[in-house]
Amino acid sequence: MRPPDLRGAIPTLLTVLLVASACREGQPQSSFAPIAAPAFGTDGCNGSNLVFGSVQEVYSDPSVIGPMSQLAGSATDEVLYLTGADGTVRALDFGASATIPVESTVLAAGAVDALLGAVFSAPSPALLSGISVLDPSNLVVVEHTSNTVLIVSLVNPGQVAFYVGFPDETPGFTDSVAGAARFSFPPTVPAQIVASGDGRLFIADPGNHAVREVTLGQSSVVSTLAGVGIPLSLDGPSFQAGFDQPTGLAISCGGELLVTENGPTGEKLRSIAPGPPSFFGPPAGRVTTLAGDGQDQSSDGIGGAASLAGPVAPVMTSGGDIYFVDGDTGILRRQALATGVVDCPLFVDCDAANLASGSFSGPGAYSLALSASGALYVLDGTAGKIYLVTP
Repeated sequence: MRPPDLRGAIPTLLTVLLVASACREGQPQSSFAPIAAPAFGTDGCNGSNLVFGSVQEVYSDPSVIGPMSQLAGSATDEVLYLTGADGTVRALDFGASATIPVESTVLAAGAVDALLGAVFSAPSPALLSGISVLDPSNLVVVEHTSNTVLIVSLVNPGQVAFYVGFPDETPGFTDSVAGAARFSFPPTVPAQIVASGDGRLFIADPGNHAVREVTLGQSSVVSTLAGVGIPLSLDGPSFQAGFDQPTGLAISCGGELLVTENGPTGEKLRSIAPGPPSFFGPPAGRVTTLAGDGQDQSSDGIGGAASLAGPVAPVMTSGGDIYFVDGDTGILRRQALATGVVDCPLFVDCDAANLASGSFSGPGAYSLALSASGALYVLDGTAGKIYLVTP
């Protein structure tokens, strides 16, 4: 039996429209401190709304792409960065052709294993998932074996180091300075990471059912933005709100953090509107459900009346559309914030998408990335392929 929905009432269309209006116009409430858009990555709103036609395979290598692999786009060129199932980080340059990338290795197989071996006597192999462009010289990558975030150099190939989190094969949940903080990155659940334009990292911490924030500096500090450590999909003030296995993150056009959660009490697209820093307790802020009624299926609807099925990997266009994939069905989903409408854009409706068994290989692991030009790429971790969704 499904646990009761603890959100209270399903958001009304008016609520959705008010949230959408604030996001579109960038007019925060007094307790809302917008997140600056990423300066070097495409984890924020990027490109125009898309009119889809077909899906075209542009890269295939099951030895590299696995269920934990994730994509991130560069804001300055048509390069996508890929975390490999073999512990590698690769660059796929689509600048010369949107369908035939030039591939290069940023981090070779064995580099992270060597880093782990310097800390653990007999570590499990490296397991990478979420990735984001930190600055022109560095990437940040989630590493599950050590429950840490790594920094990977773009200018010195092969250079990698621990960046955030205390390396430990046993997960933890501790807010502290960066090297003492603890995370929980399960070995079968990808976790996205986003670098903002104002010196912060936002990290999905699915094992702790929380979203974490890192304020970068000489003494970087990790804090919990929202989530109480147990699976609890509950809206409200950010220090009280709960998540059930958050995995996907993106920054909205209005400076909110978009979160997909796919635990059994979740199945929702949520937003976190952070508040200003506070010296007297948790910062003000609020968690809101944008879409999803907690039912594990892909169906059309408005806001909380739509059903999502294991949503993952949100991205957002500058026109106000949010794209993600229902991992339990393999269907590409879209929410238009201007109206709150949630649909299946590659089909006439979600019923047709369900009958067609999704857009890709069906239920599985997915990641989305918008290129600098606004092209939408879909990583299908089950099939070991990357697709371009074309007009």
